[in-house]
Amino acid sequence: MIDMHAHWRPAELADALRARTWEPRIVRNQDGVEVLKALRMGEEPLAKAFDNVDFHLGRMDRQGVEVSVLSLLGSFCWVEAQPLEVSVPLCRIVNDRLSAICREHPGRFAAYAALLAADATGAVIAVLVLESRGLLPATPGAALLLAAGWCLAIGGFALSHNYLLMLALLLAAGFFELSFSAMAQTIVQLQAPETQRGAIVGLFVSASLGLRTFSGVSVGLGGVLVGIHYSLALSAAALLLCVGSIAHWIRSAPRPFAGALGKSNTARKNGPGGV
Repeated sequence: MIDMHAHWRPAELADALRARTWEPRIVRNQDGVEVLKALRMGEEPLAKAFDNVDFHLGRMDRQGVEVSVLSLLGSFCWVEAQPLEVSVPLCRIVNDRLSAICREHPGRFAAYAALLAADATGAVIAVLVLESRGLLPATPGAALLLAAGWCLAIGGFALSHNYLLMLALLLAAGFFELSFSAMAQTIVQLQAPETQRGAIVGLFVSASLGLRTFSGVSVGLGGVLVGIHYSLALSAAALLLCVGSIAHWIRSAPRPFAGALGKSNTARKNGPGGV
């Protein structure tokens, strides 16, 4: 069994937490004892505030977990959102420690690297582009192109070993993901019959979230067979194949879908509802 979502709290960030002036940070409580203070989590003694490899391995063995995929706990992800001169050395500290854990315990751990907030930056760019006039018309063709772009970005990220390239691919993935999600939901809302719009939008959102949940299972099972990186890349390739199949179906289907791909001029004239 593979645990695809195992949080890690690196003790190597203790000095950085002591230097912070806002939470999360390490402070001394009224008794003069150092504690980790975080929003919504209260205070925690340092002895319990960070994770220990041996303790984690023992828990894995008790629960029958063969491999844990480590990632930063949410309250530690602030390291990814700092100015470059602060974030880069902190991310390197985290990544070096995670890499060391994986080397010291081969076959038991994999890890998600701490990266600058590239994915979120891409999402912000997507918001700006979507709000600009005519740059991304809401058509099924445009939505499929965004989905295909996300597949390529995630597949490239999974196979890349270059830090700067991974950052660029994550930025692209954030752009494609938010753009596709917003555009797809817009199309569903505009095309759904008015009397059934609420039910159809609800079904669309539920299906989208459900498929995301199941993807964690499929990627994890694939990771057992071929490794996490190849499993994620193959999952992106499978989704790209599905996107291509839908695009082919739209091209060959009778109207109102025929011609939806690449007809941005018509979409601009008639508006998103005219597709």
